[in-house]
Amino acid sequence: MHKMFSTDSLKYILITGFLFGIAVLGSPGGGYAFAISLVVFSFLKGRGIFDAKKFTSVALIGAVVSSPWWLTVIDYHGIDILLNGFMSRHSDILGLIVKSLYFHVFGGLFWAAFCLFGIFYCIIKREFFLPIWFISALIPGGAEIGYIIPIPAAILITLGLFKVVIPGFKKDISRTNKIHQLLIVAFILLIIFHGVGEAIGPSLYKDYDAMIYTEKNDMEAMKWIKLNTAENSIFFVINDQTAWWLKDWFPAITRRITLNTPYGSEWAGDFERIVQMDEDISKCTEAYHFTEIANKYGVRFTHIYISKTQSDAYLIHNLKHSESFEVDLRTRTQ
Repeated sequence: MHKMFSTDSLKYILITGFLFGIAVLGSPGGGYAFAISLVVFSFLKGRGIFDAKKFTSVALIGAVVSSPWWLTVIDYHGIDILLNGFMSRHSDILGLIVKSLYFHVFGGLFWAAFCLFGIFYCIIKREFFLPIWFISALIPGGAEIGYIIPIPAAILITLGLFKVVIPGFKKDISRTNKIHQLLIVAFILLIIFHGVGEAIGPSLYKDYDAMIYTEKNDMEAMKWIKLNTAENSIFFVINDQTAWWLKDWFPAITRRITLNTPYGSEWAGDFERIVQMDEDISKCTEAYHFTEIANKYGVRFTHIYISKTQSDAYLIHNLKHSESFEVDLRTRTQ
């Protein structure tokens, strides 16, 4: 993208457009992050106020490359499903502004501090491209942030370290290059240890083995549900944070309707409603609470699935002894 806007080479227009299409095919969030970056580059790195020619060329190429996805979606579901997915993230203008100001998004106050130094450095130097790119990447909110934030953030962190922090140490502590070299080595080691920690950290978690075992059991239970329940069964799914993935996978593996799976519901335009219902379900302690929630949201359910990781024995006991429910999923998990 940078090469395309700084040269007149047709090659970079084609490459950028192709990569745009691939990003859309890989994930709508990735394509959205790419589009935001393209707008920022067009205004701040293009020739003139807005490089409309290159912007349009990349957009058209990207649309053609990604057309197998969006044409299929529109053919099956109409264009509303794409509009719903977009509007679910942008209907609340005030919330969008708050998300844009929410800084702690890419991991660790330590890195955030260096990033802020980098932003201040750019502003002092009147180089506004990186700060604007960074802030604009916050606009999508949610998981989409992760697709693009690491790129401008990594550059800003580097600027903060080598243009602000290290020069400050050199000026105040030493006139030699030793402190400069020492800080570089320390920074490299920090990155290495940070990466190693991210890689092996989960295995040191005290409940890691139990989590892996439960994941296997839940998978077996979901396959059992697919084979042993009616196709028109409708589920509430309850899990704790160690099995956060369960609600996402449940409808895909069981082929049954799951009422409180948030992700995916944004395409139907009811994301906030499903999220709120899921939060209400997580607070249930009595069997009749589920009926109240179903009435509140105007839905019907036939089953409740509780993962083995769910530690609320009181709720499980109440469900087993309730006249309104019976245990019919006799597997090794609840």
